[in-house]
Amino acid sequence: MQVVRLYTGDDGQSHFEELDLGYEQVADAQRSAMQSAVPNLRQSSFLR
Repeated sequence: MQVVRLYTGDDGQSHFEELDLGYEQVADAQRSAMQSAVPNLRQSSFLR
């Protein structure tokens, strides 16, 4: 899974960093209610 980290650096400026988060598939895991509600979600955004 890939995410974008937004942060303020020591210089007081906004920066972003693309990160790959590793994950392991868990056998017999069940979907949460949120995952079931949006089965085809490809992208999400958070606005402030």
